[in-house]
Amino acid sequence: MKNIADIATEIGVSKQAIHQKIKRKPLSESLRQFTSTDGNAIMVDENGEQLIKSAFSKVKPTTISTKDKLIDSLQKQVDSLTAELQIEREHSREQSDKIAELAEKFAQLTENGQVLLREQNLKSLPPAKISLWDKLFKKNERQN
Repeated sequence: MKNIADIATEIGVSKQAIHQKIKRKPLSESLRQFTSTDGNAIMVDENGEQLIKSAFSKVKPTTISTKDKLIDSLQKQVDSLTAELQIEREHSREQSDKIAELAEKFAQLTENGQVLLREQNLKSLPPAKISLWDKLFKKNERQN
């Protein structure tokens, strides 16, 4: 016969977990014939020990499968978000390339616009004023 502490150590749970489990039906009813008390300790024979171990073995697979499901779900989310991030990065690169191309075109247009403005300014300037001195004395030079 073993006490609750020994069984808890063997299956890797706390004494409190075993006490809570054996207080609930149907395990509590099944264990009555396989348990006895020795002072403050509850002693369990081999058949009762097997019942307790089987009660806890039923819990672990569902816990593991729940964890596995959660891990799978989280992994799918990570994969989905990674794919979405890759698409966004590609879109960002395309936009960056378009911006660089437009900036280059803008620079060319600005340069062309400045050249046109200079030409227009030159055309719109009034003819240079000829001083009176030049009109009188250089007139002869122009006629020659």
